[in-house]
Amino acid sequence: MTPDEIIKVVQAYKDGKKIQSRYKYAGPWADNGLPEWNFQHTEYRVKPEPRAIYKAEFKENGKPVLAWHAYEAKEACERAWIGDRNFIRAVKFVEEINNDE
Repeated sequence: MTPDEIIKVVQAYKDGKKIQSRYKYAGPWADNGLPEWNFQHTEYRVKPEPRAIYKAEFKENGKPVLAWHAYEAKEACERAWIGDRNFIRAVKFVEEINNDE
């Protein structure tokens, strides 16, 4: 880790963010509630937050389908489709975080 990366992760911990660690270049990332800050043998990162997107579900030929466009906010999705009589609802999709990366 560079000095700037070290400062960033320690400051994030100080600010109350969740930290993950792993042995350098090996193994999956794991939650670390009380890091020992051994930068020689361990890598640290701020725990990634899963992202969510919303897609419009609407009827096409009487069957529900999802729109191709994604929105970061439910309200934006609903606003974009509210006038469409085939609009059913905004569907939320949440990213799955892989701790092996």
